[in-house]
Amino acid sequence: RILLLARVRATFALTNIEGMDRDVLRIRRAMTIHSGLVRVVKLLVVLVLNIHVWACVVFYVGTLYDVDFHGESWLINTKVVIASVDPAGEAYSASMSVLAAPMSAQYMISFYWITTTMTTVGYGDIYPVTEYEIVTMIFGMLI
Repeated sequence: RILLLARVRATFALTNIEGMDRDVLRIRRAMTIHSGLVRVVKLLVVLVLNIHVWACVVFYVGTLYDVDFHGESWLINTKVVIASVDPAGEAYSASMSVLAAPMSAQYMISFYWITTTMTTVGYGDIYPVTEYEIVTMIFGMLI
């Protein structure tokens, strides 16, 4: 367990969020930037990083559907329409589950779901199905 904690700590050290303050201070000294603007930018950066991490976690938890829940997951139950244009210029669309969608669509849908959850908007179009997903979303809402 101690080795696991050391690995987790080392992983967070690689992100070097603490060093961001030092870099921001150096930039502020080079340029005259209002401290309020710096705080807003830092808040937005941390918020987007937080949403990104939770979007990845929620997607991963959704992939655990086959283990205990016999094919039930938000990745299977949520349907999306993907529209595209082929090289000949013909437009087409297809309805599919999130799991069958392209990776970019999977990421954006996960990012959207976490954003609506963390901002307490929660439209209800995407919802957790399994117990793992419900517990993950509870932690996401608390953060």
